[in-house]
Amino acid sequence: MKYVRTLIVVVIGVCIIGYISYLAFSGPIYKTVWMGSKQFSVEVAHTDELRTFGLGGRTGLPANGGMLFIFDVPGDYGFWMKDMRIPIDMIWIDDVHHVTHTESNVLPSTYPTIFHSPKSSRYVLEVNAGEVGRLGVKVGDFITFSEI
Repeated sequence: MKYVRTLIVVVIGVCIIGYISYLAFSGPIYKTVWMGSKQFSVEVAHTDELRTFGLGGRTGLPANGGMLFIFDVPGDYGFWMKDMRIPIDMIWIDDVHHVTHTESNVLPSTYPTIFHSPKSSRYVLEVNAGEVGRLGVKVGDFITFSEI
């Protein structure tokens, strides 16, 4: 009986150490997104915590950087500029990767305004302000990204 208790304690300890190591060493997940011929390396916001904080507090994005917000099901997902320091473009994308709505050059000063797509979306892509215009992104365009 003492052996079984010791074994249980060791197994639980190993699990806890493994979980803490995972949290300490797992960095952000990145995916590749293509809008037209331009490629972006974007951070993935796939948990409630990552989606809530988003790009808040950042002072800049790499030229081909951004954040892809992934939701479990299509819906009406509103975005605001809380704690944002940089202007961005927002692109709502449905579950078959078509653009449903864009907002360009959204400034931090727009907070607390909440931006929505008029159509159901499953993904929202945030990139540097001006990318939507530079690339001519419009509703209905197909956005490709690496497997999620």
